[in-house]
Amino acid sequence: MIRMKTISLFVSFFLLIFGLAACVMPANTNIQYQVQEYTEEVWHTDTPTLTSTVQATATAQPSQTVTVSPTSTITVQYATATPFILSEMNASRTDRIMVLEDINYPDATVLKPAQLIMKTWRVQNTGTDTWNRNYRMTYVQEDNTYNGPVFSRVMFFPPDTTLGWNIGSWPEPLEEVQPGEIVDLTILLQLPNKHGYKFGSWHILNDKGEFLGTPLWSQLQVNGSIAEDQLGWNGSWLMNDPFFNNPFQPVTLVLETNDQWVHGYFYNNLGDIILISGLTGNDRLIMDGMYGSPNQRVGGTAILLQIDENGHTLSGTVWHENSVLGSLCADRDEKRYARACLPEVEETKEPTEEGTKEPTLEETIEAENE
Repeated sequence: MIRMKTISLFVSFFLLIFGLAACVMPANTNIQYQVQEYTEEVWHTDTPTLTSTVQATATAQPSQTVTVSPTSTITVQYATATPFILSEMNASRTDRIMVLEDINYPDATVLKPAQLIMKTWRVQNTGTDTWNRNYRMTYVQEDNTYNGPVFSRVMFFPPDTTLGWNIGSWPEPLEEVQPGEIVDLTILLQLPNKHGYKFGSWHILNDKGEFLGTPLWSQLQVNGSIAEDQLGWNGSWLMNDPFFNNPFQPVTLVLETNDQWVHGYFYNNLGDIILISGLTGNDRLIMDGMYGSPNQRVGGTAILLQIDENGHTLSGTVWHENSVLGSLCADRDEKRYARACLPEVEETKEPTEEGTKEPTLEETIEAENE
C-alpha cells in the first residue's frame, strides 16, 4: 500500500513514538551470531550532542583542530554535526519530493545488531524542477544513528533496480529525474549495536542549496546487542579516508562478517559511496580484499587489512597494480584513533654540540609532512 509521508518531521516523529510504543514487536528468531538478547521491548531515545557546525556549502568538509601539549600528547577533535545547517536553509517552493513506499525494511522491522542494510524508498518528483546528479543528501539529526550518509551524492535508479554488495554490481544512476517521474532511492545503513527502537531521517538538497521539504526516515528495531569481545570485524570504525592523504579527515568505515566473507562501505569525503569486500581465509584477523565504487566497472583497489587480537584497531595497506598507494588505519575509539593514525616518529640522537636541543614532536611531524 502506498504510504504518503507529507507531514512535518517533528509531528511524524512523535506520532511514531506513540504509535509504536503501543505495539508489541515480534522477537527475532533468526540471529546468526551470538547476541545478548532482552526479553522486554525498549523504546530508546538518544540525546544528540552537537560539537561543531560547518557552514552550508557544496564542498564543505568536516573541521578539525590539532593541539600539541607540552607533554607531547596529541588531541584531535572531529566535527560531528551535519555539513549543512538546515535551520538556516530554505525549503524549495518548486522542487518537491513525495515518498510513496518503503521498498524494503518498513518501519518497525526487527533486525540484528550492527547489521548492514540497503534501505530503499520509492519516491516521486512532484515539483517542477528536474533532479540531477548534483543533488545531495544529509541527515537531519545530529546523532547519525545508522552510520548513514552525513553528506552524500543522491543516486536515483529506475523502480525495482537490483543492487548488490559487490563492487561494480550497481548500474549507472539516472542522470536526470523529470517532474512527475517515479524512481527508487537507496542509501547504505548499519543498525546500531544497541537494543531498542532507532530513528533516523535525511533531507534531499537540490543544486540551489535548498531542501526538498519532505524528509526520508527509517524507524527500525534492534533485537539484542553483540558483546564487545565478539564483535570481530562487525561494526563501525573511524578510519582515514584513502582518497585523502590526511589522517585528520576521518570517515566512518562499516563492516559486517558472514563466515569468511567481510563486506562493508564508507561514504568518503567527496560524498561517494565506496564498497569494501574481502575474505579472511584461515586467519580470521586478516582480510584480503578490495574497495571501489558500487558502479565501478574495472576491478577495484586492492587492500590487505588486519585487526588486532583485542578487536580494537585495524590497519592495512592499499595498492593498485602492484604499486603501493598508502596505508589505512582505523579504531573503534576516537581517542585511540588519533594516536594510531599519526606517522611514526624516529628516535632522535643525543645532541653533539652544546646548545643543540632535540626537536619537539610537533616539529618532527611537520618535517615529515613536508
